[in-house]
Amino acid sequence: RQWEKFRSFKQEGEEFDLHDYIKAFSAQRNITTQIIEESTLNNINSYCQIFWWLSLAFYVKSKRTPWILANMPSNTAFAGIGYSIKKSPSGKNEIVLGCSHIYNAKGEGLKYKLSKVEHPLFDSKKNPFLTYDEAFKLGVSIRELFLQSMNELPKRVVVHKRTPFREDEIKGITDALKSTGIEDVD
Repeated sequence: RQWEKFRSFKQEGEEFDLHDYIKAFSAQRNITTQIIEESTLNNINSYCQIFWWLSLAFYVKSKRTPWILANMPSNTAFAGIGYSIKKSPSGKNEIVLGCSHIYNAKGEGLKYKLSKVEHPLFDSKKNPFLTYDEAFKLGVSIRELFLQSMNELPKRVVVHKRTPFREDEIKGITDALKSTGIEDVD
């Protein structure tokens, strides 16, 4: 709580968030961070979930592999999609898409990439989803990240996210991956 007054400010159209700044600064320098606030630890209704995510974060950030999929070829790429929604001063949502992680079946080659969604769409529950073009760009990004990390293209790509996939998202990602010969996409 003693850091709360430094957490963020908005002044003359400029915005600053200490959490976001620390994360971005550290990620560029390959420094792992974990910020824990009292409000998180005091949420007694979510102790199991909090302890699970904290233990996983500490384990992974200490350069450990949290799980390995048995009997799975290492040329399978797993890509997770996450969204961060931020309100702009105009009240319009600005979305940053995080291809939050990509790795192979052995948990190797973990990479992160954040990119802004230029034309986000929302469903009736206010969940963001991608247009065909944005999904195609994401598919290209998945392909490039795996190639950079593993020095080869994956034979199979498994994409996951917390919200349902829309048809344009499936088609955009699949088209991008298939354009380089990756036929096996889940």
